[in-house]
Amino acid sequence: DVIVGHFAPQLIPPSNIKRRRQSLDSVIICKHWCVVSKGNRGPRNFSDAVASVLAGLTEGEVLSYGEVAEEAGFPGGARAVGQFLKRNPGYPWWRIVNANGRLAPGHEVAQANLLRTEGVLVKDGHVVAMR
Repeated sequence: DVIVGHFAPQLIPPSNIKRRRQSLDSVIICKHWCVVSKGNRGPRNFSDAVASVLAGLTEGEVLSYGEVAEEAGFPGGARAVGQFLKRNPGYPWWRIVNANGRLAPGHEVAQANLLRTEGVLVKDGHVVAMR
């Protein structure tokens, strides 16, 4: 479901075709991480869509990278959400974890502290309710 390439699409390795089939129908991602949704309402910028989802999170609300991508209209864009958070400070990065509830590698202590101040239960580097 993902087409990669800025001006000309790059080929997706055959081993990834089945896994990415849904993304090819709904999303275009260029090599510069410019992502555009091919939704019913026309193209939608990935960064704007993800920023909107992140800005809407309330204290104590935790989502996975994949859930953010899906809510933004870009199913299959979990890794791109991680890149967005890495490149755009100021968003509540601590409220985003992997699909298993694992905290961000290398940032576990800070993320756990921030989540605990919001009332989220964290144990052994994971958000408990997401396991």
